[in-house]
Amino acid sequence: MELILNLVGAVVCASMARRRGRGPVRWFFLGLLFHVVAIGVLFFLGYRDRSRAVAGSTVVTNWPDVPQGVVPSTRTQQRGQVDLNALRAAVRGGGTGQQGPTGGRPQPDADLAPDRRAFLELIEQVGPTIDFSSVSPQVGRDLRDSWLELGRVFVRSGEAGGITDSSEFYQLDVGRSDLPVLFYPVALDPGVSRVVIQFACPVKRFRRAPRQLVAWVETRPHSGFADATLFQDPTAGEVVLLAAGTRDPASTPVNEQTLGEWCRQVRLEAEGLKRDVPSRFGGIWV
Repeated sequence: MELILNLVGAVVCASMARRRGRGPVRWFFLGLLFHVVAIGVLFFLGYRDRSRAVAGSTVVTNWPDVPQGVVPSTRTQQRGQVDLNALRAAVRGGGTGQQGPTGGRPQPDADLAPDRRAFLELIEQVGPTIDFSSVSPQVGRDLRDSWLELGRVFVRSGEAGGITDSSEFYQLDVGRSDLPVLFYPVALDPGVSRVVIQFACPVKRFRRAPRQLVAWVETRPHSGFADATLFQDPTAGEVVLLAAGTRDPASTPVNEQTLGEWCRQVRLEAEGLKRDVPSRFGGIWV
């Protein structure tokens, strides 16, 4: 029985390591020796390359305002340290994110609900551990600073959500929709310090993108900020239909008010896609 558990642990570790960009052979043997412990360690280590939104993927069509090669990841697993139920309770229990006499400046941490303070502490801990090694050091610093500031705004916004397993933030519309909106900073060029915030809500997955689907996305009317987008997910080997949009914080600052509004606009477009996409294209709902 113990041998079976060890083999199962080895296979699970190798599979997780492959998806996370870590050595599957090494983790196979670690799983064989330590099984449950190795799986837990690998889960909390997360992905080796957190900046894969900059490289390694290909836009299929219609990513608004972003050049080829800059795409989102659409994993929606909740990171182990985030208590989503506590965040929902904080929203219901008074984490309103209202501005005080300082106008648009963030509220002091003492004004936050206890669960939101704990989430803010988590963000401060996770930020320095994110790997941006595939970009230049300056771009990596800018991405990390942008990620931390985005997380602080999220905490103080009164929105519900958390952090995915790949260190993307996600926002939920509590009690109304089950569609998560992912948002995170990416660099438009790995060597140039220009960071934008991407918002994305995955709708449907396809083994491949038939020409009719591509044509349908390209001819769909533009709604403004968020639009229908197709992109190739290199990890899963699938094409994902999603609603997506970008904002440049240099020209349109992200704050407690704009963050929630942009997430709602993306979700509204995703709900429209879910309603309108023809069933003849097949696919699996996300």
